[in-house]
Amino acid sequence: MDVSQDKLYYYEKPIFLWVMGLLLLAFAGVMVFSSERSLFGAGLFTLFGLLVILNAPIEKITADKKEGVLTISRRTLLGKSYEEILFEDIKAINIGVSVDRDDGSKTYRVEVELKDGTLIPINKVYSGGYETFKQRAEELRNFIGIEQPAEEA
Repeated sequence: MDVSQDKLYYYEKPIFLWVMGLLLLAFAGVMVFSSERSLFGAGLFTLFGLLVILNAPIEKITADKKEGVLTISRRTLLGKSYEEILFEDIKAINIGVSVDRDDGSKTYRVEVELKDGTLIPINKVYSGGYETFKQRAEELRNFIGIEQPAEEA
C-alpha cells in the first residue's frame, strides 16, 4: 500500500500463482524424462502450468480523492482490463468469502458493492489471510469515506 494525501495505491503480484505454474511445468519436465515417459500426462501438466502463469493477474488498485474514482487495473500475459468506479456509486466495501466444500477452509478477497447491487471483486483470486483483507477493506473505506458493515465490526 502506498498513500498520499489524495491517492491510495495497492499493487499485487501473483507470486504464488507464478510459483504454482512453474512447479507444474517442472513436474511435466520430470514426467517427460522419467523412465515411464508419460507424454500425455506431461502435456496436461504443461497445459495447466502455462494456463496458470498466463492468467495470473497483476493488479493495481488506485483510489483518487480528487477525481472521486476507484480504479482497478489488471494485466496478465494474455491481456489487460481496466475498470473505473465512481466513489458516489459505491455502497460498501466488503470481504468476500469462499468456503471449500471438502474441508470447510475459507479464502477471502475484497469486493466493492455498488448501489445497484453489483459486486465487483478488487482481487480476482481468493486467498488466505483474513486479517490482510480486513485491513485493506478498512483502509479503502476510511480513504473513500464509507461506513464499516456491522458484521465486520
